[in-house]
Amino acid sequence: MSQELTITNQDTIELKRAAIEANIQHAEKVVERGRALERLMNNDDFKNVILDGYIGDLAESLFLELTKPLQSNSIPHDTCREGLDAIRHIQSYIGSRDGNIPGDVQYNKIKAVELIEDELDRLKELG
Repeated sequence: MSQELTITNQDTIELKRAAIEANIQHAEKVVERGRALERLMNNDDFKNVILDGYIGDLAESLFLELTKPLQSNSIPHDTCREGLDAIRHIQSYIGSRDGNIPGDVQYNKIKAVELIEDELDRLKELG
């Protein structure tokens, strides 16, 4: 005995609606992460430890170490480069302190807000 699978137009609409709602839920999480970063960037302890200390002071000392003559280095070049790479990656992720250069989190937040608006429009079109 064979069974026929019938997909109605309503089934298709419900599948589309479910996919859109899943996209919106994911985008909302991305937006919340962006808002969390904004709160962190305004937190004095975060500014002191991460922005001023790690990205500021440590980056400067590692760079200065790299520019010393070879015989006066106290930290191996590879260690300095690895440290600067790590700092570069976190700065790429969170952006600049002044906000002039958005990092991945902020860029993703902007794109997620746009996606939410587009997906809400698609939901309205579905009815």
